Amino acid sequence: MPSEKKLKEEITLLGRFLYERGFFFATTGNISARMREVVFITPRGRCKGELSPKEISKISLKGKVISGEPSSEWRMHLGIYGVRQSVKAVIHAHSPFATFISFLGKLKILRFDAYSETHLGEIRFISYFKPGSEELAEAVAEAVGKNPESDIFILKRHGAVVLGKDLKEARLNLERLEFFARLFWLIKGYKI
Repeated sequence: MPSEKKLKEEITLLGRFLYERGFFFATTGNISARMREVVFITPRGRCKGELSPKEISKISLKGKVISGEPSSEWRMHLGIYGVRQSVKAVIHAHSPFATFISFLGKLKILRFDAYSETHLGEIRFISYFKPGSEELAEAVAEAVGKNPESDIFILKRHGAVVLGKDLKEARLNLERLEFFARLFWLIKGYKI
């Protein structure tokens, strides 16, 4: 298990990586990682491509802020960690193609080939709730708890939430989702 310092550095580097590749824009999105009974999470209202490790917030699994000003989606992250012990990292992104998919509804959309079948798993759609709200946090936690085989969740009109046993696995889930969402868009020939 990485140290607190190392985990904060990893979150910072991942934020920059995802921002530079268009998974985040401006101040959107959030990243968290669990270490025993605490969660490290990106701060509210900050560009994920410009963070330093000292800005990463620290909160208890019960929601007590230990340091910093956590993302407005902290409840959603804690809800996920509360229902699935195996999850150690969560990314919520407003990446363009995953967000596009979020407007389409519950469709069997990303099943093109053997790779997508094997690597995406079951994608679950969650109804729209106001960003940062307790209702959204409860809906996501319920969906994660009821679907232990799923690590990718699409939030209606609000992008995606991906899970992993570590930050790398969560990132790979996000990359897979965005790739196949983009491929779906290209195959279907949607016009903007």
